[in-house]
Amino acid sequence: MAEIIKGLDLAVYHDPANGWVSHSRLHDFIERGPAYYRGRYITGEIARKETAALTFGQALEDLFQRGGEYFAQHYAVRPAHLKGNTTAGKQWAAAQQDRKIVTDEDWQSMLAMVASLRTCEKGVALVDGAEEQITLRGEVFGLRMQARPDYVHLSEYGAYSVDLKTTRDMNEVMRGRAPVQFGYITQAALVRRLMQANGYTPASAYLFVVESQASYRRECFEVEPEYLAWADQLLEKECAELKRCLDSDVWPLGSDEVITLKKPGWARVEQEVAQ
Repeated sequence: MAEIIKGLDLAVYHDPANGWVSHSRLHDFIERGPAYYRGRYITGEIARKETAALTFGQALEDLFQRGGEYFAQHYAVRPAHLKGNTTAGKQWAAAQQDRKIVTDEDWQSMLAMVASLRTCEKGVALVDGAEEQITLRGEVFGLRMQARPDYVHLSEYGAYSVDLKTTRDMNEVMRGRAPVQFGYITQAALVRRLMQANGYTPASAYLFVVESQASYRRECFEVEPEYLAWADQLLEKECAELKRCLDSDVWPLGSDEVITLKKPGWARVEQEVAQ
């Protein structure tokens, strides 16, 4: 069942009919609930929305990884003077055919973000020579799962992954909130599990992060082993919950019990520091 695929089309990767559970699907299950998962990935009643944030993130990755020529073939930058709700703006958009549209403001931000990323010698060294957009597949905690890290270095002496991430505030990443909230760490844990399923010994997981607004700070983070171990436990718990729903075909809208809302750990720590 385990396999490594190069060049798998994104539409095929994300197609709910392929039966493989990606981290984004698992994250939707946890964040939006079992009923949403069923409607989105099993019955197809809930359509996938192409949000501006999703387009921005994919466009940035393509610009950084594949360069300006590839970007120009797949994206169109809307001139600043053309508004989307005007006749001229609609005519321009209609002429772009299959290219995705980004605003001139976002394009300028992307250029600044890519330039910032390239000033990080350690981050650039990690991705230099690594393979891009490789699909890893295998069985993880009883589920047929897949992952598509931005960069992966596969070696019998130790493999590692690097994922490009954007944030509006680097402090949210440094404090550890964003990696948990957006599933960065469970995504890294899944990639490590799939590396193991394909016969590789994972060494490290890295996040190459850049801010999406001035001053476009960038940092390269290595996720510490203790953090990855905790993420692996969390991944196992989430997979078990999804597997129960898949096996039983029961997709609840929520808990049958009253849930106690507790103060989060980070808030307690900040309160202690303030005192």
